[in-house]
Amino acid sequence: MNINIICFGKIDSKNALHLAKDYQDKIVHYTKLNIVELQEEINSDLKSAMVKNEKKITDKLANFKNSTIILADINGAQITSEQLAKMIENNKDFQGGNLTFVIGPSDGFSPEFKNKYQNKISFGQITLPHQLFRIILLEQIFRSFKIINNEKYHK
Repeated sequence: MNINIICFGKIDSKNALHLAKDYQDKIVHYTKLNIVELQEEINSDLKSAMVKNEKKITDKLANFKNSTIILADINGAQITSEQLAKMIENNKDFQGGNLTFVIGPSDGFSPEFKNKYQNKISFGQITLPHQLFRIILLEQIFRSFKIINNEKYHK
């Protein structure tokens, strides 16, 4: 099983980078982890920037053809840690077991782009900075593997 995360921007805070790396180091004990960082197109023309950012995602997704794609979307299904663990566990034997999480650009996804993908998850209705969301996603992936393996983890 491989887990991929496609996201925009780099983590630039020293403390946030340390925390993200800590979770990445923990996850690789369970599975291969690949993080693809894209440079976000920021343009005064929102539609043009959205099209360019979605093309960047689509181009990268071409590298993960045997992967279940999961969009992080504030309007996606709100899931629990246990539900994410089940999603990861159930996917092991499907599509080669590969999962690709996509964290979109700051202006989100167009409805047309979202409609291309069935799986959309949300960690709540709050808006989070991309760097913080990535850390939360990494923590939840790590927590999922602890749940799957019935290992103790703080609550």
